[in-house]
Amino acid sequence: MTETLPDHLLLTALDHARDGIVITDIRTPRNAIVWANEAFIQMTGYDREALIGKGTRFLMGSRTRPTAAALFRKALNTGSRALVTVSTVKADGNEFWNEISMAPVSEGEGAVRYYIGVCRDVSERIAAQEALLASEMRIETVEEAVAAPTYDPVTRLYNRHYVEEYAEREWLLLQRQQRPLTLFLIELQGLEALEQDQGASAANAVLEQAADALRSVFRRGMDLVARFDAYHFLASASGMGWDESEPMARHALEALAPVLEEREGLCARVSAVTAVPEDHLSVDELIQKAQAELERARVKGESLRVAALD
Repeated sequence: MTETLPDHLLLTALDHARDGIVITDIRTPRNAIVWANEAFIQMTGYDREALIGKGTRFLMGSRTRPTAAALFRKALNTGSRALVTVSTVKADGNEFWNEISMAPVSEGEGAVRYYIGVCRDVSERIAAQEALLASEMRIETVEEAVAAPTYDPVTRLYNRHYVEEYAEREWLLLQRQQRPLTLFLIELQGLEALEQDQGASAANAVLEQAADALRSVFRRGMDLVARFDAYHFLASASGMGWDESEPMARHALEALAPVLEEREGLCARVSAVTAVPEDHLSVDELIQKAQAELERARVKGESLRVAALD
């Protein structure tokens, strides 16, 4: 028969563990911390008095991905085990990557009252993974540059192949940082008719001027503008949120106006779509959403559509 150890002996053993250990009471509205070992105190820098009674939410850092936070909440709500990596805020305001192995503790008739979390600082591992990913991306960039042309000969902008690959790389990096990506799809309506009436040289002249105008708009270090196809441009703006996308789209329309007003029948339309990268989303979906919004603008006779992908 297995002997049951006294509670104080178990807590003493936990207090001497190398990993940080915290116990919370899930019956409280904030999943309050009721006990933390010395390793967790050292890991976070908080005084024990500052931790006990506080909800776990105040420890959750801004870099925590929504999917990780959702997994954390789901485990608490369902009384299940989980292994989740979140960003945790230290007492000095800095954040570290915290891998938490969380498990319910039942009492009485099986009702879960407490959760125990075994915490490990995995910041070095995450940094190594990010460095490896960035290195792989640089290698892929060089290989792709050798394998395929990256510039459009008419506008001297990047071409569709390059901007799609670039947006995909930015998507992966921004997903780790939990920062938004906005894509702008810009259409030059009437350019096809101009090409049929006056020839390719006339259409190319408009494309060159339009490209120069868009360069003057998307000029942040995190912006990239490219020729998407015969009559469309695509601009990628890393870190730009939904609230910034509409002013930027209007700026693009204003910059294009002098170019298009010189020739009858030409006008521009812009769709801007923003997303915070998640596992269940992709750059392709963001582009498709931009195309769909541009089509809605065309049907409704609008010059601008702004949307978010979620």
